[in-house]
Amino acid sequence: MTKPVEYEFTLPDGSKRYEIVIERKDVFTFQKMHAAVSAKPVEAKP
Repeated sequence: MTKPVEYEFTLPDGSKRYEIVIERKDVFTFQKMHAAVSAKPVEAKP
């Protein structure tokens, strides 16, 4: 089982969308769905 990871997707207008990603391939699906220009995992706060 893969650990869910929260990703931040940045849209062309600079706004952000957040999604929980379970499988790595889902990052690309969400990126395409949101028309995001970048995606990165959200850093956990200590």
